[in-house]
Amino acid sequence: MSDAVAFPLLANEEPWEYSNRLYKGRDTLIEPPISSFFQKDTFRKWTDFKVAYQDLMDVLVCAHIHFEPTKLVHRNTVKPWASSMSIEITTSDIISYRAEISFRQFLTREDQLKYEVYYFENGLDQTPTCINLKEQKVTIDKTEGQIPKAIVDFTVNRSELTNNNRAAHIVFVCRLEVDQGNYYPIDITGKERYIGAKFTTQEEVREIQKGLFNKKVIKDSEFQAPVAIDTLTNLLSKKAWRKK
Repeated sequence: MSDAVAFPLLANEEPWEYSNRLYKGRDTLIEPPISSFFQKDTFRKWTDFKVAYQDLMDVLVCAHIHFEPTKLVHRNTVKPWASSMSIEITTSDIISYRAEISFRQFLTREDQLKYEVYYFENGLDQTPTCINLKEQKVTIDKTEGQIPKAIVDFTVNRSELTNNNRAAHIVFVCRLEVDQGNYYPIDITGKERYIGAKFTTQEEVREIQKGLFNKKVIKDSEFQAPVAIDTLTNLLSKKAWRKK
């Protein structure tokens, strides 16, 4: 709703009466899209308070999953010719990962976190495979003054990364059991929802040297996509990632 549409108090109207009338007239208080750029009319769905609550919780509880490669297996190193600089590119398969998941609420025990890892051999156009993790461990970081984090260390079987290449990646999906049978992300339609994050399966490190003291190192792992919250079906397809 917006104050762009007037909704004045009626004569002798009690606060509860105004609130009730405001809620009943909520559809008329949201103006239609002002241009084709806003065709989706996103805000209108929030006239349903259950939908608004679900979306608000998505923002408040988990905003970020950070990945870090913890074990690499070297593939190759190349040194492309360049006239004005020295370039060295090293590519490695990522075998072990650390995922740090920031939860602002609800996280108290390691066994609350339920997760799976899926492998996409060549982008999201193909059906993924669920990876059988070789090693895995969940701990909770409760450093004073910081947001509690679930830390998931896991190792994949290299043999399951079929035709591992620069287009391949994993999708890590998880949800948090708040109490018995109730999970975050919450859902109001009866469909299970998960937090998802994508990450590369290969680390490419580019070392660029210009002159004696000007050296720059660029790692693929430094660039990480934001999380998506959706059904498992959507997270394992293009639908959840179109704007990520």
